[in-house]
Amino acid sequence: MFEFIPDEIVTKKRQVRELLEELGLDAVYLKKSANFSWLTGGAYNLVGLATEMGVAGALVTADKLFVVCSNIEAPRMRDEERLEEEGYEIIAYPWNDDQEAAIV
Repeated sequence: MFEFIPDEIVTKKRQVRELLEELGLDAVYLKKSANFSWLTGGAYNLVGLATEMGVAGALVTADKLFVVCSNIEAPRMRDEERLEEEGYEIIAYPWNDDQEAAIV
């Protein structure tokens, strides 16, 4: 487990939201492990080591933060990565019915 650095995380959220506004986007979805970790201040979304894509993604809008993942990963995102403490709402879909694209 890691310790959040609040100022770092606040700054990164602000940077992403400024980019949304600048580009006229409604949201951005970060699922690549390096991007997810950057935004969340070090949270870990990987299970397999042979991929860059994590099992959870961070969806950022102008006023909300979401973590999108299967119901298998949701408890880990909440309990181990503590993302709800950082203001993320966890949206979990059934592991056997990949709804990620429809949610995002």
